[in-house]
Amino acid sequence: MPRTAREMALEARKYSIEAIHVLVKLMRNGDTAAVKASAANSILDRAYGKPAQNIDMLVSKQISEMTESQLAELEARLVGQVGFGALEAPNNTANIVDLSPEPNTINASQLNGP
Repeated sequence: MPRTAREMALEARKYSIEAIHVLVKLMRNGDTAAVKASAANSILDRAYGKPAQNIDMLVSKQISEMTESQLAELEARLVGQVGFGALEAPNNTANIVDLSPEPNTINASQLNGP
């Protein structure tokens, strides 16, 4: 049984090809248009990343100059445009684990060739 978040991520990646095939089947053969669209969006998100969200607003003051009520209003506007909870910081950062893959490392001998 996996013990760390990294081990769990590696275990889950074993099923990624199968999961993509399931999404393709749902996209093509789903019972409803909503199922098909959701599967298609999931595939696109994994292939290209989620689309960037634009936030149209004018901030006339630096954040350090704002009152608490102005900051609360700004936060409410941002959360309303981005989505609930998107700007909330985690309560406990001690359990946050970086699940990003290890960067590929190249040593000098690989750059110069054989």
